Parts: sequence; structure tokens; C-alpha cells
Amino acid sequence: MKRSQKRIAKYENLAKAYVSSYTHGTPAFVRMLPTDRCNLHCLYCWQHNNTSTDMTMASFQAHLEKAKELSVGLLTFLGGEPMIWNPLPDAVALCTEQHVLTDLTTNGTLLTSDTIEELGKAGLDYLNISVDGASASSVTSKISIFQSGMMEALKEARRKHGMHTRINSVIYKNNFDEIWTLIEFAKQHDIQLSL
Repeated sequence: MKRSQKRIAKYENLAKAYVSSYTHGTPAFVRMLPTDRCNLHCLYCWQHNNTSTDMTMASFQAHLEKAKELSVGLLTFLGGEPMIWNPLPDAVALCTEQHVLTDLTTNGTLLTSDTIEELGKAGLDYLNISVDGASASSVTSKISIFQSGMMEALKEARRKHGMHTRINSVIYKNNFDEIWTLIEFAKQHDIQLSL
């Protein structure tokens, strides 16, 4: 099946899941946390436990099968930092095979042109990159979108694989200037921004 046909099948599945959620009370979306571990320590975040055990691929497959039984149309990978979880590209590919849309939220520190390409090939539909500003602070160092070559790799992934990218940002005390920088950056690069 061609990439465009796979994407159409995913959206058809999501539409059915959405209707089913109203008529049968089943979930249209599911959030999966394959790891609680994170490679950052942002002061405002409580979502990391670097001593926890990651989900196995077998466990992920079992959860995905149950999600499919419940007519789920979209699976979101969260964490911790989900890109620390080694089976991530295989899990995304499995979702693609099952016609389930995928959404990944990452701090972006492990994104490179190679990892972006790998996720695109696996069929990742939405890549949400958490970015809190253009420069690191004592609160957060989520600035990956400003790495050299990052926007070019993301634009290529969109062109080649149809992968949509969005910047997610947290507004916290004293980062208003950084938020304005992000707004201007998003406008300049025609990228969606969520605050």
C-alpha cells in the first residue's frame, strides 16, 4: 500500500473511531507512556522517573491490540521522553500497519535528520516538539528547534513522508520574551505553535 493510501486508511479509521466514541462510548484516542525516563530535568516538570522500567515491545503490542478492539484511531506517545524508548520506530510502524494515526511529543534533544527520517519512514503522522525558548535557562533547556539544520530536516520529512510538526511550549514565570521569540519563529517557518 502506498504512503498516500496508508494515510487515507488511517484517517478513515480515525473517523470511525470518533463516531464509535459517541455511539458506543469507546475511546477515539489513547495516550501511551512507554517510559517515564527523561534526559532533561525541567524545573516545572514532574513527568520523569529515571529508575522506572520501560514498556516492552510485547507489552506495547498487547496494548495496541486492545486499543484496536476498542476502535481507537489515534495513539499518542508521551513520557518521560519517549525517544529514549528504543522500540519507538518499530511501535510507530506497527501502528501504521494497523491504520492507527500516531502522534509523538518529544523534548527534541534526540532529534537529528536521521531520527526524523526514521520516524517518517515508520509512518509518524504528528511530531510535537516541546520548546520553551531560543536559549536555555535555569528552568528548562528545551531549545532543540533552533539547532542548525533542524527546520530543514522537518520540512523534508513533511514533504517526503507527510509528517506534520508542531511546537509545544510551556508558559512559565519570566519566559514571556522567549514566547514572543517562538511566535516569530513559528510565523517565519510556517509551523504550528501550541502554548
